[in-house]
Amino acid sequence: MIKMKYFDTKLRFLIAILVLSTILCYIPRSHSQSNKFCIEKEWCLLIIDKSGDVYLTYNLTVSVLSGAIKSYVTVGMPVKSFEVIEVRELETDTKINYESIIEGDYYAVKMLVSSPIYTGKSRTFILRVVLHDFIYEDKDNPGNVGLLFIPSWWDTNVFTEIKDLRVEIVLPEGVSSGEFKCTPPYDNILRVDDKIALYWERSNLAPDFKFKVGVSFPSKYVSHYVKAEEENIFSTIIELLICTIAPILALLIPFIAVAMFIYNARKFAYEEPKLMIEALGVRKGLTAVEAAYLIMKYEGRKDYSRILTMILFSLLKKGAVTVTSYKPLRLKVVKENAVGLRYYEYEFLRAIRPDGSLDSNILVDVFEALDRGVRAKMRGYCLRDAVNHYKSIVARAWRQVQEAGTPEIQLKELGENLEWLLIDPEFDNKLKTLPEIYVPFDYYYRLYWDWYWTHTPTSVTLRRGEGEATSVNIRELADGVASFFETATNQIATQVESVADKIASIFEKESIQASSKTTRSHRSVTCVCACVSCACVCACVSCACACASGGAG
Repeated sequence: MIKMKYFDTKLRFLIAILVLSTILCYIPRSHSQSNKFCIEKEWCLLIIDKSGDVYLTYNLTVSVLSGAIKSYVTVGMPVKSFEVIEVRELETDTKINYESIIEGDYYAVKMLVSSPIYTGKSRTFILRVVLHDFIYEDKDNPGNVGLLFIPSWWDTNVFTEIKDLRVEIVLPEGVSSGEFKCTPPYDNILRVDDKIALYWERSNLAPDFKFKVGVSFPSKYVSHYVKAEEENIFSTIIELLICTIAPILALLIPFIAVAMFIYNARKFAYEEPKLMIEALGVRKGLTAVEAAYLIMKYEGRKDYSRILTMILFSLLKKGAVTVTSYKPLRLKVVKENAVGLRYYEYEFLRAIRPDGSLDSNILVDVFEALDRGVRAKMRGYCLRDAVNHYKSIVARAWRQVQEAGTPEIQLKELGENLEWLLIDPEFDNKLKTLPEIYVPFDYYYRLYWDWYWTHTPTSVTLRRGEGEATSVNIRELADGVASFFETATNQIATQVESVADKIASIFEKESIQASSKTTRSHRSVTCVCACVSCACVCACVSCACACASGGAG
């Protein structure tokens, strides 16, 4: 009797402990209250390969409003069969370590930050992955396949909002404009490497907002996809396992609760915020010529001769060519292997005939090379953001010239920034507003102006004393340089008239007329970005929706 009473007391005590532990498991940990984050941008590009694999580039910028991220950021994956290609931080351009997580039906990549992110700071994470078995048979549209995806949403206790959400899905090669279905209606349609890409964007969203996007297209354009029966068999197996294991799990819940409590208690003081995210940002490092081409392509301007004049200017600076006459424009190659020549500059040199004239057909090759080069460098980056970035460089260059404290500094700033200033369509007019004043000659100026004084048939804008240059007239130099570019541009324009259609076909290669439903005002590539974020769910695609929520702990 005593033993039975002892056992009964012990059992009650154990039950009380288990109940208390279960309750404590669900009490929110107070340390998370100090953490507040904001998703500045959540971008992702999905490229559907003809093999049936889907390549994703994730780009997430998270800012810390309070608290800190000291250890890692976790990116939810939509399927179990994923492979990590690259993980890095954009600001530091540092490849960082990561861990692949597969726990039950939760899949993720834990990116280990290179250094803590404290209050008032932000960081951008880039993650490239390839997903297998993510394209499903579309049961509602016989003969079609597609994908469903929802970009990561966020814990409202920790995150305040998603400021910028973008989605771009690149369809497989060969899909035409009349063969695909999507929902919601795309904001824009464009071409990426001659493939159709669909684009959506949203802004200022609640952190737990679930944005659903999807696409469906003929199955003939991919060699592998998950068939409906495969999906059904898989679902049946899962249901069977759940029915079998559920009773056992019910008995184990108290013990699991105790284990969770002990685990959480141990890591209470050390656990760092976990973020679930779903792609690239600004493409830096373009040359002035590449940036000018990018901007003109984006804005739909066809100022081909200005691009070629900028290339000529670069060749003059590098001492590769000289201008022997203005009207007609005649050039002479003096150094075919000058230091630092770019790929498009080599093509331009090929276009110079023995008599100094330009071969129009080879000038077409210049644009072919430039277009390929810029598209390759922009792959995975947002066109709109890149254009804004390079426009800001031009604006800053003008400010440095106009706000220079002395004429000497103004002349120096003008020389240093000239290649960027040339991007401005108003370059000639702005250049002529500089003051008419002589400044003492400094041989430092030759670093920037020797191309003009030495390699062009111009009147030397130097005041001399006993054969040595003593001063430079800023206005005279500026007018001369402006006149040179104006004349060269006009002369080159006559050279490309006969091949303008060929150049136009290159220039417009990536453009598709935007849908009448688009929210964009310009007509061509708006965000050829890998920067665009991700997600899809489609009324026309009947496969399982893959998504992951985000939070901090």
